[in-house]
Amino acid sequence: MIRRITAGLLAFVIMISLIPNSAFAQSNDENDTRASSYLNMYSAALYPKSVSGKVDVAFEVFATGNMERVGVLEIIVRNNDGTIHNIIWGSLSNGLLDTNTWFHAGVYTLNLTSGNTYYCTVVVLARDANGGDTRRITTNHVVCP
Repeated sequence: MIRRITAGLLAFVIMISLIPNSAFAQSNDENDTRASSYLNMYSAALYPKSVSGKVDVAFEVFATGNMERVGVLEIIVRNNDGTIHNIIWGSLSNGLLDTNTWFHAGVYTLNLTSGNTYYCTVVVLARDANGGDTRRITTNHVVCP
């Protein structure tokens, strides 16, 4: 069981490291590569599962420091033509948000219609007592198995 969990985590880390949707922004300071005062880096991508009707949303959010909330505020699931299929709101209970941390990553499984093509708009968040910031990521398109 431990090997299976370790292998799964390793696969997730490798998947995330290959995601081309990472976001960085340059500020006036040439040494500052933060996306904002609250977000350092963030990414999200879709991956079809080997199970019919299932697609995974893999995400990672790096804050600039310890924050009250870090993670995914919402996942807007879109049909291939851009119309909204569903909206999932981030919470602690569904694993999309975490508290008192500088980093949160995970995988959220979507139940979709097999054979249809989907993509997502993922809204990431970092917030502390002084304020916060959100950014939108448009994921890759995938055909649901």
